[in-house]
Amino acid sequence: MALQGSVQNAPAGIDANAVLSASVAKQFVDAGYRFCVRYVGRTQMASHDLTAAEARTLLGAAWR
Repeated sequence: MALQGSVQNAPAGIDANAVLSASVAKQFVDAGYRFCVRYVGRTQMASHDLTAAEARTLLGAAWR
């Protein structure tokens, strides 16, 4: 079944289930990616979940 509507331009982003360093984040920003989706633990944090420090790093890479 076809859906009615149209495709709109949207900014490119990434979905990462790994800790991103400042240099990797900057490479994505420089390549034109405008947002990053990261994950947080629901009941327990895993080593690959977003931390407050990483969030500050990502925001410092110009993802705002």
